[in-house]
Amino acid sequence: MNKKIYMALGIAFLVITIVMMIITLITWSFDVNTAIFWAVATAFSFIGTFASLFWASYHHFFLRD
Repeated sequence: MNKKIYMALGIAFLVITIVMMIITLITWSFDVNTAIFWAVATAFSFIGTFASLFWASYHHFFLRD
């Protein structure tokens, strides 16, 4: 049960991260300071993505629930 929740969170984070990467690339040509903010936010979103997917794989392979 828990691995489905973590997989859904990981996929949601991944979609959000891709959208944030596109926003970063678009804003880079207009305002560098704003783009740096989006780049840092995207990095934290990457951390959330991989943490959720890691936790889902941990539940799948080691806890078997």
